Amino acid sequence: MSGSVTIDFCGELFHPTPEEPLTIGRVGDVVIDDNPFLHRTFLTVSEESGLWWLSNVGSVLTATVGDPDGRFQAWLAPGARIPLAMERFRVWFTAGPTTYDFDIIVDSPAFTVGTVGLDDMEDVDDEEERDRLEADALFDLLERQVVPLFFDRRRGQGSGRRGWLRRVKHDLASLGPEVVASRMVRDYVTDLYEPTATTADDLGASGRAPARELAAWKVRVIEAWAGVKVGEVVVDEDPAGLGQHRSVKVSVELGSLAPDDVAVQLVHGSVGQGDELADVTVTDLELAGDTGSSGGNGSATFTGSVECARPGRYGFTVRVAPSHPGLSTPLEMGRLTWA
Repeated sequence: MSGSVTIDFCGELFHPTPEEPLTIGRVGDVVIDDNPFLHRTFLTVSEESGLWWLSNVGSVLTATVGDPDGRFQAWLAPGARIPLAMERFRVWFTAGPTTYDFDIIVDSPAFTVGTVGLDDMEDVDDEEERDRLEADALFDLLERQVVPLFFDRRRGQGSGRRGWLRRVKHDLASLGPEVVASRMVRDYVTDLYEPTATTADDLGASGRAPARELAAWKVRVIEAWAGVKVGEVVVDEDPAGLGQHRSVKVSVELGSLAPDDVAVQLVHGSVGQGDELADVTVTDLELAGDTGSSGGNGSATFTGSVECARPGRYGFTVRVAPSHPGLSTPLEMGRLTWA
């Protein structure tokens, strides 16, 4: 059964019957306007084979048909028709300098429109297939929702404009606090400017003696870095639940360097489908003992623990980086050794 259909034009409701097509245009059942650029009969709504159809019976003008949420959009050229198979449609068209629109409501639609979210693809094991599905979902979202809603706003009135403004207001409210200039300035000041100023003051003290010491230390570490290697990594194998800790002990070959010259770190986070770590956290291990650097073959043991902070697969790896109070970051020297 095709059910019933309602045409809503400027708040006035029209109800076509299966026996007679409903006409829309400059004259007819739904009189849009006396605009001379508008066809006398432009569109019809009729029932056929259990479905309602919207047909363009004009000779020049084209109508655009979409759903109010912007999930799909179609162009109805002269002589074309489209089945009214979903619960609600919006129709708009331009005749001369004026744009018009009306809604069509179907009480018993043949189909309902749903959306597939990116989260629905978490169980897809094939990484290439998942990438393809996620890309298709993203472009489908842009094509059927964002882009139509953007151009729909250009009509400058009615629900089309309200829909776009509603989306803009939501995005500003949810994303605005993350991208405002005050947050950017605060991050620059606290994370970069103030630490850099403090380091410059420290290195410039005592006739720049700390700066000369740091430069000599960098030369020594770079020359000796080839001897730094991660040895045995011992992990507590007992099952760990969410929020629990797992102990780790790492042996590191230091060559001619001292334990104070390096930072041994755990890099841990959720394990992705390609066994990569995501949303990682870096935790420094503590020195548990060392054998000195006699003959340039020193080694040390570092211990610590990793918290299973998130559900699901959780993993870690170990890295060694240069460490000195004068460094702005352990990555500054471009020297890292991984397990």
